[in-house]
Amino acid sequence: MAGGTWEPTGQLPVRPGLYTRFLDAAIQQIKPGPRGIVAMPILTDKQEPDQVITITSVGEAEALFGAENIRAIRLAFLGGAKKILLFTIEKEPKDNKGVNRMCAQFEKRVFNVYVHDSNLYRAHSNPDYGIKNWITSNREVLGNHFIGIFGTEDTPSQTANKQPNVGAKLAVDFKDDYIVQLSNGAEWNGETLDSIDFAPYIAGVIAGTPLNKSITYHSVPVDTVDEHYTDAQIKEKLKQGLLILREDRYNKVLIEKGIVTTGEKIRSIRVRQAIPFDIRVIAEDAYIGKVNNDSDGRAAVIAAISSYLEKLENYQVLTDYEVTLDPNYHSRTGEYEPDEADTLYLRISYREIDAIERVFITVTV
Repeated sequence: MAGGTWEPTGQLPVRPGLYTRFLDAAIQQIKPGPRGIVAMPILTDKQEPDQVITITSVGEAEALFGAENIRAIRLAFLGGAKKILLFTIEKEPKDNKGVNRMCAQFEKRVFNVYVHDSNLYRAHSNPDYGIKNWITSNREVLGNHFIGIFGTEDTPSQTANKQPNVGAKLAVDFKDDYIVQLSNGAEWNGETLDSIDFAPYIAGVIAGTPLNKSITYHSVPVDTVDEHYTDAQIKEKLKQGLLILREDRYNKVLIEKGIVTTGEKIRSIRVRQAIPFDIRVIAEDAYIGKVNNDSDGRAAVIAAISSYLEKLENYQVLTDYEVTLDPNYHSRTGEYEPDEADTLYLRISYREIDAIERVFITVTV
């Protein structure tokens, strides 16, 4: 009897016999997921409502919605977005139904950052539309990880009689590792944009920045900021968890520090979001229900995750990673209790690599 090996992509043997194909259980490697994707609603009468439309250029947006209606889209692409998911809502919404439908549709899509269109923000007395709760629910219930960008209402272009504590109040209301709140806006293309108007640019910056980079001191291509802060005000707003734009001594506008509203760094949060997402994708595709829950199968899953983390280490995203069976749920030999035969608990640890943000110099003369 003839025998040997066979491959599905090659020419199959012609002689009768038994041919064997060997597969390495860890061959399905985890690949980094898509980056640079911003999701946002758009109020429009140019397209039918309740559609999800994907665009990759300003030209596409102009053709679909008109050049005068796409400022938020322009800003997101200017910031660095590679792709934008748009959900169309009627131009004069009468209730929250359009936003509710948008949330339901976006839950089925992959994106990295969500931001409001400023026209939607101002179209209703409840401008955040429960988006903070939606972000939390996506993280804790659905396993969807993305950052939400909000502005504040204490900028000069919002109201002539501004209340200086409004920004602080909103920052407290929005305390969350997955939320960024912009404190001030900018003058761009002859327009004064407050933080709500300018938030799509920040969304593009965050989505388009590689995981191994920080947005701290990111240069912003605008004429100036809409509100200047003193040193004391900058310190206070950073303490509140606000993201600030400021001018340096050369009149260049910079992002002061890339933080979310809890004070954690955006770079760190984005890595924490990417890891479970990327692992989940390959686990659902190649491991769950397909690999035996024995020592070989568990070793294959651990090897795949370790290989993925090695890639991130090579990109200088993290270092000192380790993937092991979680000893809180597994015995030292890795054996299961009878009622846990289909369950795998892993412990993943790593050390984040940060960017240099503060430099202290001692000069001896």
